[in-house]
Amino acid sequence: MNDKEKREKDLLEELAVLYKNDISNKDIKIDSKKIEEKRKANVKDYFKGFYKEFEIYREEKTKEIPVILRLYENFIEEIYQPSKRYKLALKIRNEINTDIEKTFTKEQKEIMKQFKECESILIDDMVQEAFVYGYAMCCQLKEEATKKY
Repeated sequence: MNDKEKREKDLLEELAVLYKNDISNKDIKIDSKKIEEKRKANVKDYFKGFYKEFEIYREEKTKEIPVILRLYENFIEEIYQPSKRYKLALKIRNEINTDIEKTFTKEQKEIMKQFKECESILIDDMVQEAFVYGYAMCCQLKEEATKKY
């Protein structure tokens, strides 16, 4: 497998996790069980990062991962409303993108598509990590307040 094929395989796997879709093609087989395992591992890593930053660790919080994943999905799908600033930036970015892609060859368009897919994965990772950090911080503050009072 050359570098390009490996990149495409890695990207497909991460997109499967991002969009919770099974993938099956000639080179890759990713089922819902593997996707769910990767999603849980990501959240566990976020917890570890949070607790490392604040020099504490609570293994029992990892039991809450399925709940956190559902909360996050509900937040993204039902609660989050893009701001006017976000909508304006998205509109401008799409206009710029359209202008740029007019100049691309077929190969350049495919590379740009992969770049955008990676961008989606990166953004989702940052948002999900921030969500988990917020959840962990809320739990920690609640615990400390309960001890104090």
